[in-house]
Amino acid sequence: RSLGTTGLSDHAAFKEVRIPAAFLHRGLDGHYHTPQDTTLSTTLVQDAASAAWSIGQAVLAAPFTPRPECGLTGRDCH
Repeated sequence: RSLGTTGLSDHAAFKEVRIPAAFLHRGLDGHYHTPQDTTLSTTLVQDAASAAWSIGQAVLAAPFTPRPECGLTGRDCH
């Protein structure tokens, strides 16, 4: 969990309305979001994809426990 997120990431809009979201960063790249951000490190992308795969597999393996909806319905989710 990251508490210091800004509104600059794609997942921020979901987090704002309390929809669970994940942000997988492709790794440290000095050119990220600059005019020089024109190439892609396949190693960094593969690392992020591997992390996403591992997280997905863990989520699918975990027992499912339904709970009432929250966030958009106005119920406090905390």
